[in-house]
Amino acid sequence: MNLQFRRFVEEPAIYYLAEVGHDNEERLRFFITITQGNRNEELRFTHTFYR
Repeated sequence: MNLQFRRFVEEPAIYYLAEVGHDNEERLRFFITITQGNRNEELRFTHTFYR
């Protein structure tokens, strides 16, 4: 699944938010590639979602 991030600016902070559907107590693993210029970094984490 590809996430579509939206940028929100609340000076001085900048947030990038994306929506993801989930069931109750569903654990999702995220692998997010962050690119700046010609440099790539990967952010990995898991999160359990609750309704």
